Amino acid sequence: MQARYPLARGDIQGIADTTRFHLRSAYKIVSMLRPETSPEPERMDELLARLEVGLPGEALSLLECPIVFSRGEYLALAGEGIQTLEALKGAATEQLRQALAPDREAAVQQWQEQETLPGST
Repeated sequence: MQARYPLARGDIQGIADTTRFHLRSAYKIVSMLRPETSPEPERMDELLARLEVGLPGEALSLLECPIVFSRGEYLALAGEGIQTLEALKGAATEQLRQALAPDREAAVQQWQEQETLPGST
């Protein structure tokens, strides 16, 4: 596919940025002209976030983790059934090992330990 459609990461990011810009504008117009048919703002925010990071809606709460992952890592976590921040907090070592490189796995385990300390949020 790469040979047939030679796109670089920057090209794809540019297309996603342009799409989000136009969707946001179209949403504003539809909201003014036909508010009864316009999607809820939260749904639009979710769609725009999904376009920005390239994740399924179920995995968007992983973005709240203080550890910033690559898109591939987010998708690997979701593939292991870790699709929410709560699931990441309680993820088993084997799940993390399947989804992440050893240094990233260690960072998550350290964060998990901090989250379970008394007085932590």
